[in-house]
Amino acid sequence: NVIPKLKELNPNLLETFANNARLCRMAAEFFTQRANEFLSHQTISPGRYDLKSFLTLSEKEQSFVLRQIFEDVHGHKRNLIQEHLEQVLGVLRTNASGKQKEFGPGKVLVREREWFEVKDA
Repeated sequence: NVIPKLKELNPNLLETFANNARLCRMAAEFFTQRANEFLSHQTISPGRYDLKSFLTLSEKEQSFVLRQIFEDVHGHKRNLIQEHLEQVLGVLRTNASGKQKEFGPGKVLVREREWFEVKDA
């Protein structure tokens, strides 16, 4: 019932949806590529990453880097929600070493002074 009414208001509604979806895919691909570039240069050792370099990234780039780390660790992004990512980012942006946050089943992300790492809980 809703789509026909919306199409009355905007006859190009489906084209607009398709174009917006394409733009979203392109943006996601761009940020995923940037995340992979970051990880290829800023990984100190498996599961350990340079914190200072991470904090120079934009908020969106930080979010995509964490999404990529999550996928690398767990093999998927299921059950990864933005609210949880924001909580993890809050830990990384604090000025205190030793802070940690659950990072998916059986894993924690630990913030240290110069780096952060994902390890077994």
